[in-house]
Amino acid sequence: MIVSGHRTGRFKEDLNEIKEFLNSNKYDTFLIPYREEVDELGKRFIYQIFYADSNIFKIDNDWEQKNSEKGTKTFFTQNSKGVKIFLRPSMSWQIWYEIPLSILTDFTREIIL
Repeated sequence: MIVSGHRTGRFKEDLNEIKEFLNSNKYDTFLIPYREEVDELGKRFIYQIFYADSNIFKIDNDWEQKNSEKGTKTFFTQNSKGVKIFLRPSMSWQIWYEIPLSILTDFTREIIL
């Protein structure tokens, strides 16, 4: 699952300050992705509910700088939980997390409507 987070431009490109700020987050999170399905009954939205412990967002490795084919600079790291973390300066230093579904708790099947 890909999730965007904070814009960190206020730290003026200081990767250590950005890391400290992101690691200070102690909020657990619920993620609610959806997909659209269309069938003979019409269009509907299928939602899932995932719980993400705050520890999966922690950065415990150094940043690596990567450049795209277009020359856009991106910083990347992967933490010990398997979460890939991208910092995109071209997007106001926005943080993006690529989270393996296997480390999230899926509450979808717990809900009865």
